[in-house]
Amino acid sequence: VALTRPLWPFGVRHIVRATSNHALSGWRIKFLILLTYRTANLIIYQSSAMQALYERRVKLRKRSGVAINNPVDIDVLRRNAAVRLQTGFNNTTFNFLVVGRVQPVKGFDLAIEALAKIPRRDVTITFLGDGDSQLRSQLQCLALDRGVADRIRFLSFQPNPQAYLAA
Repeated sequence: VALTRPLWPFGVRHIVRATSNHALSGWRIKFLILLTYRTANLIIYQSSAMQALYERRVKLRKRSGVAINNPVDIDVLRRNAAVRLQTGFNNTTFNFLVVGRVQPVKGFDLAIEALAKIPRRDVTITFLGDGDSQLRSQLQCLALDRGVADRIRFLSFQPNPQAYLAA
């Protein structure tokens, strides 16, 4: 790519997405990265830490691109999971947790059908999420029809679903 760059039509931009940090091992890889990245109009990094690493180890110019951080903040998830809430889970049962917006495409009905096929009474499902209230009513009717309504809970949106996942 880098060698053909002078042949590209005027105005064509060269945007590169940085690969994982493992790609920085070996001089040949570093050379190819340097060659490719130095001709780029923009480099997109997965985090500011990755950007700093590339700038330092591959000797790229400072502020050579933009960091678009991963939207999953592991530290926040761990802090949220450490919060102890009254989840209503029973430690003597196997608790399935389904988190998501109540929509037909999510297949919540399949979870209810599957629960109905499990003969054990110590298996429960808790649904966390808002959405289609009519569908929610249909799901509650399905649970009644299948004889598992006593093993299913429907809770509305929870600002900290990680605490439920950790319970």
